[in-house]
Amino acid sequence: MADRQLTLLQRASVVVRPGGRLVYATCSSEPDENEMIVDRFLASETGFRLVDLRRDGRAELAPVLDDRGMLRTLPFEHGLEAFFAAALQRQVK
Repeated sequence: MADRQLTLLQRASVVVRPGGRLVYATCSSEPDENEMIVDRFLASETGFRLVDLRRDGRAELAPVLDDRGMLRTLPFEHGLEAFFAAALQRQVK
């Protein structure tokens, strides 16, 4: 499943304009479907960077942002379903 998710993310990235953002989101708590996909994507697509939503997002999101600025909700911690999201921005050349 993770390989398919990476392929989908890579395919979606080709239509992002310079300075534009792409949000990768899952309804999973599994690292191999979430931050590992983001890390693999960033390693292969050097024209993108991870957006730290702690600095570049809404203050209301702070309780559900991790130490890299990615969104994560967990049933036992937030009383919500498991959800993950990362914002990726294409660099301007």
